[in-house]
Amino acid sequence: MNGFTIFFLVNSDISVLACILFSSSLLAVLIRKRTMGTLLLWITFLSTTFAEILLGISFHLEALSATTMTTVTEALSYTSYILFASNIVFLYAFGNRLILRDNSFIQLVYFVGFVFPLALPVGLIFKNILEFHDPNLYTKVSLTISNLSIVMPVRSIALLAIMGPLGISAFLRIVIKAIRIQRGTKDKIAKEGFKYIWQGTFLWYMGYTLLFATLWYIPVFSTNPVLIVIIFMVKLIFSDIIGFLLLYLGWVMPDWLKRRLGTKSWIAKVYTGEIKVSEKKETTKSFVYKQEEHTQQQKTGFSAVVEVSDK
Repeated sequence: MNGFTIFFLVNSDISVLACILFSSSLLAVLIRKRTMGTLLLWITFLSTTFAEILLGISFHLEALSATTMTTVTEALSYTSYILFASNIVFLYAFGNRLILRDNSFIQLVYFVGFVFPLALPVGLIFKNILEFHDPNLYTKVSLTISNLSIVMPVRSIALLAIMGPLGISAFLRIVIKAIRIQRGTKDKIAKEGFKYIWQGTFLWYMGYTLLFATLWYIPVFSTNPVLIVIIFMVKLIFSDIIGFLLLYLGWVMPDWLKRRLGTKSWIAKVYTGEIKVSEKKETTKSFVYKQEEHTQQQKTGFSAVVEVSDK
C-alpha cells in the first residue's frame, strides 16, 4: 500500500464522516419540522452519503486485496456512481420546491431527461459486471499509481449530450434565481439564507461534476498524480464540507447563526434611534414584553418565510 493509496483511503473516510454528520443533522431537523423541502434536501444528502460509503468500501476492499478490482468492488463502485449521478434529480426537486416553481410540463422534461439516460446503462452495465465480466462494456478508471479504480458508464457523447445541458440548466437556474431572490429581499435573515443556498449549490455541484467529468472524459487527470490529488481535494473540501455546510445553514438557519448575523436587540435599536419610543415612562413589564416580542420576531425571520412556502 503506497502513499497515493493511503491518500485516497483517508480522503474517502473524511468524505464519509462529513456526509454522515450533515445527513444526521438534517435528519434531526426533518423529524422536528416535517416539511417537504427539508425532506428533499435530506434525500440529496442521504444519496451522497450512501454513494461515499459504497465508494469507500470499494476502495478499502481493493487496498486490502492483492489484486485489482473484483466483481464485488466493481459493483460497489458503479452503484456509488449511480447515486452520485442521481443527486442532480434530488437537488432539482429541492430547488424547484423552494425557488424555481416550474410547471408540470417542465418538471416532466427534467425528470424524464435525467432518469432515462441513467436507466438503460444501469441495467446493462450491472449485467456486464456480474455476468459478462467484459471491461470494454463499461469504463474502469484507474487512479494514478495506486491499485484503486472507479467504474463508470462507457464514454458516450449521446449520454453527455442529454444529461449535460439538462444538469447545467437546472443548476444555473437554481443559482441565478436564488441570487435574484437574495438581492430582492430586504429581510437580512432571508437574504443570508438564500445566499448560503446558492453558494452551497454551486460548490456542491462544481466539486462532483469536476471529479467525474475529468475522470470520464479527460484521462490525463487519472494518470497525473498532482492533478488527481487536486481533484479529490476539491471534491472533499468544496462539495462534501463547505457545500453541504452552506446548504444546511442556508435552509435551517439555526438560532446561533441568526445571532451572529448581527440582528440588533430591541433595546439596541432604541439606543441607536432606529426605534422611537414615547416620552411617557416605560414600565418594567412593558419593557420586558417588547424585548420578548422582538426576540420572537428574530427567531421567525427566514425560517418563517420558508415554512410558509414549504407546507
